[in-house]
Amino acid sequence: AIARSMEPGDEYVPSEFLSDATINSSSKLDPFDIDRFHANYECVQQHFEGLQEHLINRTPIPTEVEERLNGLLRWVRREFKTWTLEADKDYTILGRVFATTVFCSRYGDFWSKFSATNVPNPELVSALSRQISKMKTTLSPGRFSRSPISDTQTLDRFDEADRTANWETVVPEWLRLDRFHLQDGFLPQSVSYLRAFSPSEIAGAVEELHQTPAVMSVLTCLAVPDALSIGIASRNQYVQVGSILRVLQEQSLPKAAIDSAEEEMVGRLLAECAKDGDLWARLMPALNRYHVRYPRLQKPLGKALAKVPESHLAAYVNAISLGMSGTGRGPVAECLRTFRSEASLEQRKILWEFAHERWLSWNIGAKNPTASGMSVTNSELDFAIVGYALECLTAEQLVDRCTEINAEFLRLGEQWHGSHVEFLATAGRILSTLQPYSYASRISATEDWLCTDGTRMLPFDPKKNRYAAIYFGLDFLIPGIVVTDS
Repeated sequence: AIARSMEPGDEYVPSEFLSDATINSSSKLDPFDIDRFHANYECVQQHFEGLQEHLINRTPIPTEVEERLNGLLRWVRREFKTWTLEADKDYTILGRVFATTVFCSRYGDFWSKFSATNVPNPELVSALSRQISKMKTTLSPGRFSRSPISDTQTLDRFDEADRTANWETVVPEWLRLDRFHLQDGFLPQSVSYLRAFSPSEIAGAVEELHQTPAVMSVLTCLAVPDALSIGIASRNQYVQVGSILRVLQEQSLPKAAIDSAEEEMVGRLLAECAKDGDLWARLMPALNRYHVRYPRLQKPLGKALAKVPESHLAAYVNAISLGMSGTGRGPVAECLRTFRSEASLEQRKILWEFAHERWLSWNIGAKNPTASGMSVTNSELDFAIVGYALECLTAEQLVDRCTEINAEFLRLGEQWHGSHVEFLATAGRILSTLQPYSYASRISATEDWLCTDGTRMLPFDPKKNRYAAIYFGLDFLIPGIVVTDS
């Protein structure tokens, strides 16, 4: 039909398009009005039921429907070519045309085929770019919300965080609040037109936006690589962070893994963000407080860390959320494996030292009164601590460190403790501190630095010294270990 629309022939316009009765059912003259756009779409759909039946049942398309479609696309082609803002100030005609392109896109790759046989309309390109650059988007609970009051309060808090570029709040909240973001049909078709005929205009228009919902309205209309390209070239932090959010939006889809090309682009985007020290400092808590939620970002983040300044390494380490369970150690290790392979030895040592200092200060949650240390636990920083042991300490220093911790553990029996609970908590912290050092002493620098088999390193063999195992409560500190006094 696209090919035949280039040939001379009659145009076909749905009869409702010739009357303003349906189109102007909404009082607003806003091209982004959802109700207005849906009314346009229904006008087209009613005239091409034969195509819908063909799509479902693969029945032959009636000849009159084919001819009607050829004529419809002749009309679309002419309107795109001759459109002027003076003749269509409220975008009524363009709204009808875009409703038609949405309908046609259901049956094939409309825009790439259409753009190959058409030329851009400079005035239309300019008008669409201007509309996008001035766009304001408001999130709302919607008419069918079950909790409109609390939803409104949540959205108000998000709006305040967005106004102040508080990315630590905006990033996780956007992925949760995206359901409140209702997309009309006019904007995606505007972006599709610009992408087909003048892609640079999209980047220029979105650069003027300083609101996450507005930026995401545009970037969501693009494929991930296109959104990343815009983010890499941008100097607008809303666009840069929005491009990262565009990647994270895809995590819930079947294609959960990121391909190598996208991974490289995300790494470049993060490197661009690192050029703004203030942005990097606010972005690291946003991406690493809940790092387990963002597996797609770990390898690209490792690539970026290999090239950032020293202060940026500290911002990354300090942003990592540490917990007693160590459930987030896998994603952090994924990031740091890439960092290890990409960074210089000097860069690696700096990060390992920052991580080691923070880990020692954390002291397995000793400063957290609500944390339970009565078990031998892992840490999100385990990979980095093993890196510190292997690349910042000599072999003799590592042996001395393990010996010191073992001796500290065995001296517990010579000290007074406020309670048995306090005794077990202290024993658990000391043994937890021992784990990465002891593991590092048993592997080579080329092996994986994350112990994943559940092995626990101890100052003595509990099978040979059952009394000590019972005395120190190893059966309590290490669930699953068998210690008997028989």
